[in-house]
Amino acid sequence: LKLLIFAALIFCSCQKNEYTLTVNVPNEYNGSMMYIAQQIGRDITFIDSISVTDGTCVFLGEKEIADYYSIILVKDKKRTFVAPVVLEKGDINVVYINNIATISGTKNNDILQKYLEIEQHYNSIFEELLTTYFKTGDSEIEKRHMIETQYDILEKELNTKTLAFINDNSNNIAGAYAFVQIYRSLS
Repeated sequence: LKLLIFAALIFCSCQKNEYTLTVNVPNEYNGSMMYIAQQIGRDITFIDSISVTDGTCVFLGEKEIADYYSIILVKDKKRTFVAPVVLEKGDINVVYINNIATISGTKNNDILQKYLEIEQHYNSIFEELLTTYFKTGDSEIEKRHMIETQYDILEKELNTKTLAFINDNSNNIAGAYAFVQIYRSLS
């Protein structure tokens, strides 16, 4: 029995919280730099970086506790995209196509992706509304008012869905991420 307990302790102590983060981007970004960074308040700490090769970056690391970070792609000294990711034990995948990042592979990243899909849906609608708004002339007051009303309604819908997501995920890091996004939008 003592030998069995000893073997279990050895096995548990050898289990590491290692992650593999694989990011796939179009080949046009070959040679660009990909960074992992964490923002706390106004301070940004860069954790790791790698050059994009054949449209892929692979980061290897270890995390004791799951936490969210940003992956940042820089091409020609310009930030091309930023996407959130939860660094945690497991294989994490990020695919960036047509200005949209899709995150998957671990429990918290799969949950985070659900929130990002809500955000992306509403952001695309907001973008269309703003484009239409700015194309209208100053004389089209009624049309501008209709767009403003529609924008306000959609913003309330997004906030309601975000609050529901936070409530449903208050016990995980993805819920905390959504909470921070709402907090930042209100600040």
